[in-house]
Amino acid sequence: MSRIDRPIVVYANPFSETRGGPIVLHRLVDRLNHMGEDAYVYPKAMQYQYPSFPKFELRTRLKTWRRNKTAPFAAQKNFRVNPDFVTPIADKKILKEAIVVYSETVDGNPLRSKRVVRWLLHKPGFFRPEIRFGPNELMYFYNPGFAEGVAGLDQENHLRVTWLRSDVYFDRKLSNRSGTCRLIRKGRHTGLSEVPEDDDAILVDDLTHEEKAEVFNKTKVLYSHDPFTQYLTYAAMCGCIPVVVPQPDKALHNEFTNRPASDRWGIAYGEEEIGWALETRGMLFEQLSKEQESEDEMLVAFVERLRERFSD
Repeated sequence: MSRIDRPIVVYANPFSETRGGPIVLHRLVDRLNHMGEDAYVYPKAMQYQYPSFPKFELRTRLKTWRRNKTAPFAAQKNFRVNPDFVTPIADKKILKEAIVVYSETVDGNPLRSKRVVRWLLHKPGFFRPEIRFGPNELMYFYNPGFAEGVAGLDQENHLRVTWLRSDVYFDRKLSNRSGTCRLIRKGRHTGLSEVPEDDDAILVDDLTHEEKAEVFNKTKVLYSHDPFTQYLTYAAMCGCIPVVVPQPDKALHNEFTNRPASDRWGIAYGEEEIGWALETRGMLFEQLSKEQESEDEMLVAFVERLRERFSD
């Protein structure tokens, strides 16, 4: 398969080991480069808003323009990447000819690209309801549930890339497993941020991967307020039972429970499904090994689609 004849630029926040969005955006760049493509990450810079002071409007607008113009260069100076990934930072000079990839949290087309791919890493509007997409964007989705109700989205445009930390998350076969742990994450956006009174579960949100793995290995159950997080799989890999706290939002409830059973193996939705989660844990592990092959196929199809769409 021949390479795309133009660079691919992914607009992203600095890399973070604990934030799913930056992980998959940086991972996409890494995977594309290993496939022989010319891929880069471009720092997602703060866009300053005009203050509402009419008397100084011209002066403040000029100052804002200067800040926005220099913000990407300031971001590049201290921009964090994963040293184990191949993620070069894009020079502004290549943007004119590049294919630019934005997540669903990016408003509009800040890099003013003529070739835009919109990758839905969550349901549009979940984090920021005022986000605007362009009329001619090529749209992809990470999870089929994120594509529901999105107009103009080809259901074949499924793109998933992962960074499975099996080097950290594994079952150490400890004999004294006891107690529970809790994960809030996106539960803050769905009305599930409150921890029950007298709760003695270990809150793991702010722990490092190594610290989370240690907790998952010594506790029996993880209660997750976030129904769509890689930590559910990581908990199961460590021998801890992941239990999704039932969602108060009906749409999110249906989105999770209506997923194919194979997408929920090893994961309980509410405590009443703990038995089912244990019964299907082995199938989850078998599925993880197969997903790598599926991911490779998705990436090949993605590159081919970009070549067809942006060949001019």
